[in-house]
Amino acid sequence: MENTELLNVKAVCKEFEIEGHKDHLKVLENIDLTVKTNEFLSIIGQSGTGKSTLLRSIAGLLRPTTGEITFENKTITEPDANISMVFQHFALFPWLTVEKNISFGLENRVGLSREQIKKRVNNLIEMIGLTGFEKAYPRELSGGMKQRVGFARALAIEPSLLLLDEPFSALDIVTASQLSNDLLDIWLNNQIATKSIVMITHDVQQAVQLSDRVVLMDSNPGRVAKIYRIDVPRSERSPKTIINIVDRITKEMIRRMQV
Repeated sequence: MENTELLNVKAVCKEFEIEGHKDHLKVLENIDLTVKTNEFLSIIGQSGTGKSTLLRSIAGLLRPTTGEITFENKTITEPDANISMVFQHFALFPWLTVEKNISFGLENRVGLSREQIKKRVNNLIEMIGLTGFEKAYPRELSGGMKQRVGFARALAIEPSLLLLDEPFSALDIVTASQLSNDLLDIWLNNQIATKSIVMITHDVQQAVQLSDRVVLMDSNPGRVAKIYRIDVPRSERSPKTIINIVDRITKEMIRRMQV
């Protein structure tokens, strides 16, 4: 299986100005991280470790103060058409139907006909479990269905890299589990063009279940504390195996919080 470097975060620091102060707030310090093709990587850590700042920097929504982020061998200086992001809060357009929300990012794509857009949207609607809701508006959907629309919209542009900013945290545990498993299945079965996935989550168990590697962040300022490779094949990740790995990571998180 192809396993080349897709994303490289090198010596990235991020500072924000504090209004009324000459000092800056350093949120990220010396972040080194790579993401390979065919990899699901999760970033975990307590609040204030700069996880969302790092993800938004990868997405091109923020510029690092120092350091460099390269994607497909190009430096990221702005949002990239081959990177898509799903947010914690659904961020759907309430005046658009499900199919119109999904097709929104495709409408101005050069080289795509209306027929091609419609076919791609219909395929995603079926794949992500939205059949029968094509004409529904966000107000008519449950939280889980809204997030399915969010995923479909992000996948519609056929991104090489999919970024997930706590996409399941607003959902109940059963819905979150079902949706995360559905996403994993369509990705592993190559039903989508996405090569790799990077997810932020507070849920250590979810990170272990889904990921190839789990990155633990430390705080004040945010930095990479430890990287765990989940060597157990997904088909063999029994509840006992997952609990043992989760316990090890959680103990390390607690230890670092107490230092």
